[in-house]
Order: sequence, then structure tokens, then C-alpha cells
Amino acid sequence: MTTLKTSLRIEKTPVGEGVALTYKAKLSPGKIAKILLAKHKNYFNIDWIEVPKEFRDEGIANSLMAQLLDDADGYSKVLRLVAVACGDVRQSRLERWYESYGFEEIGWNDKLGGPIMERLPQ
Repeated sequence: MTTLKTSLRIEKTPVGEGVALTYKAKLSPGKIAKILLAKHKNYFNIDWIEVPKEFRDEGIANSLMAQLLDDADGYSKVLRLVAVACGDVRQSRLERWYESYGFEEIGWNDKLGGPIMERLPQ
């Protein structure tokens, strides 16, 4: 595990013609943590969250998610996602993590093989 010696600086960058937004934090040369947020008319969809393995369990995803939630709440937008664990992340841990931020399961995505989760604006 690598310890960050400075506070996390989160950048928001539009993708395409404003249809999506990335939240990213440079962790070290060549290592970036990021979330891709797709904008839809009535909701925002979290397409993926990525934190390099050596930087996990340091609160980086929590910091990115906190900024994203603040922004979504500011726009009074519902957040949706399909929770599918990748790599060595356990599915049950991932779902509990989303639940800790107020996401609730509202259905199942057969194509991706995971629960559809939703969070209402706070």
C-alpha cells in the first residue's frame, strides 16, 4: 500500500460534448483514480470507478465519491449505477460501499450481471 503525502486534488473534466464528466485524482506519475459520470436528462449514471490496486483502502474512492455526491445533490439529480465488482474486489463489499452512500437496489442488469442501484438527491 502506498501512502499519499499530500491532500487529494480532484479535477472534473467534461467528456465529449458535455455528456459525461470524469472526476480524477493524480496519485503518482502514471497513476490516476477516477470516476466516470454520464449525464442523462433525469439522472446521472456512474459508469465506473477505478482506483489503482496499490492505492486502495486509503479513502481515495471515498473522496471522489463525496465530491460527485455533492455535485449531484446540487443539481438535484438521481444517481444510478450497476454494481459489478472487478478484479479482486468482492461483490458484497462493493454493494455495501454503495449502500453506505445511500444507494439502494432497484433492479437487476442481466447484461452486466449486477444490481442496478439508485440514490435520490439529499
